[in-house]
Amino acid sequence: MSGRDVILVVDDQAAVLEITMRMLRRFGYEVIAASGGHEALRVLDTRPDVTVLLTDCDMPVLSGADLARTVMRLWPNIQIVAMSGQPRSDDMPTEIAFLAKPFPTSALVALMKAACINQVDAIPMYAAP
Repeated sequence: MSGRDVILVVDDQAAVLEITMRMLRRFGYEVIAASGGHEALRVLDTRPDVTVLLTDCDMPVLSGADLARTVMRLWPNIQIVAMSGQPRSDDMPTEIAFLAKPFPTSALVALMKAACINQVDAIPMYAAP
């Protein structure tokens, strides 16, 4: 392991995935991409070094909420942050931090820093202006 935090970003929209990854890499994070929930689970099976899961809420087949619950059960040490262009869903577990799209780089980086040191409760939500 390199000592850098590893963030798995999951979004079914390729443009959002690419922009988010670029934002995080600029701040020194190692970033892995997955285009959906099932792909994210396959990545997590092979990458025990993932620190944070940043997942879109609204995805086909396996929703962000279902992905979050599965990750919480199978990999309880991974911090989870949900993101969406819609208001936070009641389906998302309450202990999951939420980031509203569109978000500024500063909000994303602050939340990832908090998640990487297991202090995500300190910044529970960013609501888009």
